Amino acid sequence: MKLAVVIPAHCHPDILRMTLGSLLRTFTAHDLDIHVGFHFNYQDYCKNTSIFQDLKGVASVHLVDEIDWRQYADNINRYSYMHARHIAFLFKQLRYCDFDYVLLLDDDVLIYQDFVSGLALQGCPDLVGTLFDDVSGVRHGTRGDGTRFCCLPKISPWHLLISRRLYDRIVDEPTVLYPKDIPPEFRRYSELTVIYQPPSPARLFFFDTFADVLHCCLHEWHMQVRTFPSAVFAGWAKHFFFSSFNYGRIASPGRELEIRAAYAREFPDGIAKVFSDYRQTRRF
Repeated sequence: MKLAVVIPAHCHPDILRMTLGSLLRTFTAHDLDIHVGFHFNYQDYCKNTSIFQDLKGVASVHLVDEIDWRQYADNINRYSYMHARHIAFLFKQLRYCDFDYVLLLDDDVLIYQDFVSGLALQGCPDLVGTLFDDVSGVRHGTRGDGTRFCCLPKISPWHLLISRRLYDRIVDEPTVLYPKDIPPEFRRYSELTVIYQPPSPARLFFFDTFADVLHCCLHEWHMQVRTFPSAVFAGWAKHFFFSSFNYGRIASPGRELEIRAAYAREFPDGIAKVFSDYRQTRRF
């Protein structure tokens, strides 16, 4: 299968090396076209820029501008917004590439086996992944200002398979990638109420990153969706939930050292030979 692999990266080089190394070690049956995105100001977070040299002949490298964090300081979804912006930017770079599916990975995923080949034998749907917290219905919450909201089900964007036809639809309508609020004054609020029938009223519906993609696939675009329990997918790939230099270090202090230890364990001799072998077999 021709796979366009998309990895929005914002992490220490060894974390990304772990992800790429485990990908190349397991997905040998596929024609891979790897695209890695970095924040344009990566060096502001990490002075070690050796990963850019490593990726020559392995992946196409793209640079995306960060949002103005000061402008979004009061937006509790600012990290999700930046993640969605990064994905949308990378998706746009694939527009004229030749691929059957997009494999979207976070930059901190340790892949144990090629889960795509098995899915392909079963007739691969348009969207394959796991539901966030394995929840298929709406969840209620209350924000700091007292606003009650309904959080719609979300397909987790850290190991996700997307068909070419779904990719084309997303690129034509990239707003579906972004987190968003749907308040009562929007016509869509009534439509969502009919579909999800929340047990108690809320002042708004909330779509997190990729939640609107799942909704559109199920209710508007007539796309085929297949989800697996998180425990099943965990046998194929482990997501460490580190996230990024900025948010990751706030939300998961110490996790970076755990992942770098996993890289050292999985690739005790480093990644150079894995990358070199891939360069020699890659078809241009």
